[in-house]
Amino acid sequence: VWVSNDVFDDPPTVVRIDPATNERVEEIPLEGEEVNCVRLPSEGRQECPSVNDVATLDDALWVTRGTADELERIDSESGSIGDPSGVGAVPEAVVAGASFVWVVNDDANSVSRVDPDSGDVDTIGAGERPAGISVGDSAVWVANESDTFVSRIALDGGGSSDDG
Repeated sequence: VWVSNDVFDDPPTVVRIDPATNERVEEIPLEGEEVNCVRLPSEGRQECPSVNDVATLDDALWVTRGTADELERIDSESGSIGDPSGVGAVPEAVVAGASFVWVVNDDANSVSRVDPDSGDVDTIGAGERPAGISVGDSAVWVANESDTFVSRIALDGGGSSDDG
């Protein structure tokens, strides 16, 4: 089980928890230029974008960083951070399913469908202030905070419809 931890850690980390023991077994720090951190010399520290959510797909972790407007791929075996994929403004929730990584972009009122192999990104409109996301057998479902609708997105990314 992987979880994000940016409340108590500086820099933020992604942590692997052993579900049998509830113990931390691995920790990957998210710092440096590859994750858009900024060194603040006057304060003697580095400021990194917060971690909003984490999902797993095959051998990778996918992490949304709210202030970076990017989705980062982390190799779960080596801990190396790959090139980020640009997604919409304020990426929040992320989920993996149906061979893609899906990201809710809160301020952009959209969902990004990311091809994990190529990093290609398709953007799909998704109601007002999308907040939560889930992948089912036939569609992606998005809970929208402001308009109280649930949007249904076809797995091929062909568009969305709202269900009130």
